[in-house]
Amino acid sequence: MRLSGLLGYRIGTYLMAEIVSWAKQWPTAEVMQIKLSWEDEKPSAWDGINNSRRNRFYEQFSIEFIPSEAESQITARSKYMLVENLTTYDAERAWRLNIQEMNASDWLVDQQLKLEEQGGQLAKLKRKAESSQATIDRIEAHPYRYAVCRLFTNPLALGCLALVAVAFSLAKEVVS
Repeated sequence: MRLSGLLGYRIGTYLMAEIVSWAKQWPTAEVMQIKLSWEDEKPSAWDGINNSRRNRFYEQFSIEFIPSEAESQITARSKYMLVENLTTYDAERAWRLNIQEMNASDWLVDQQLKLEEQGGQLAKLKRKAESSQATIDRIEAHPYRYAVCRLFTNPLALGCLALVAVAFSLAKEVVS
């Protein structure tokens, strides 16, 4: 199954580092031979970047390959090695750039707190929306009352109204 959306997050490196760390319990055990397929090296495979990605992946664990001499579907085989020769230093440095290990129960508690916080924010937004809707309903029910209230509560509108009143009064005096 191809999960291209997960490419580059170093999930495979993390899992392989865990496997190698676990296998280090048996340092004299032989590492099973890894066979590289020609399918991974085709230019169309994984957008043409898989060959270098795959090689870099195995290099992180000190796994070396011997190219196959015969024309076959296997292009290379890993060299014989013991588990004690596997390394994880480069791999651990790499996956820590993208992955943060957490205790599962701590993560769940953190998610619960975030959920409660978002629930509170949602309730606050709902109250604001209800209040705004109530205001809109009042305005629609009594539009003239709203206009008059806005006129008398707006300092700019009051200033303009006073200016109009003064101008009207002056105009009356000039006309008379």
